[in-house]
Amino acid sequence: MCEQYQLDEQWQFDALETLAEIAYRTGNQEEGDQYMRQCKRLIDLRDIQPELTRSIHLAREDWTRAIADYRVSVERSEPFPRPIVLAILAELSVMTSESTEVQQTLCERAISHANTSGSRKALAVALRARGRMYLEQQNWESAEQDLKQSLEQCEMLDLPWERGNTLYSLGLLYRRRADILYAHDSAGRNADIGRAHFYLEQALGFYESLKAVNDAEKAHLALAQDSKPPV
Repeated sequence: MCEQYQLDEQWQFDALETLAEIAYRTGNQEEGDQYMRQCKRLIDLRDIQPELTRSIHLAREDWTRAIADYRVSVERSEPFPRPIVLAILAELSVMTSESTEVQQTLCERAISHANTSGSRKALAVALRARGRMYLEQQNWESAEQDLKQSLEQCEMLDLPWERGNTLYSLGLLYRRRADILYAHDSAGRNADIGRAHFYLEQALGFYESLKAVNDAEKAHLALAQDSKPPV
């Protein structure tokens, strides 16, 4: 459509960038690289100044470059960054093991900003970010509460990929809690292993339906660990 109606190159760039993201998420590395080369040609030839290719770095799981891009994007749009960009930055801060203070500040701000703006998708991501932070801190109750609230938002908004990510995080929560909190309590450990398996299987179902190859492989590996008989 962009080519047929000779729309501004920025439209073509946005379409190519989205196609690249889809290709990377579905495991088509070569196709994704091809679209990215076209994007770079447009940047070089037409002097396009695109928004930072944050989504591409996320799709390629290049967390270091992704968090750098998201941080710059938030800084550029201060004092009113986009709620979803701030929420993803908060989650990336947890994934890349930023300092506890940085994680806490970003997560709380992302939740507050999402609530103020009414962005429910951003709220779902921000709650998951804080839940994952609490998980790393072994604050089991708070982690469970935030992740379940995130899941409720994902279900209400019908966001299959975000729902899969939150289900996966819940699966990790129960598996980790089984290994640490219930290490010497076979009944409690077995119950949490069962919960972990339940949520991870659901996450895998969403990933497979979306053909999110890398995420599906991650869920498969987690389920394989859960299949080991309890001690």
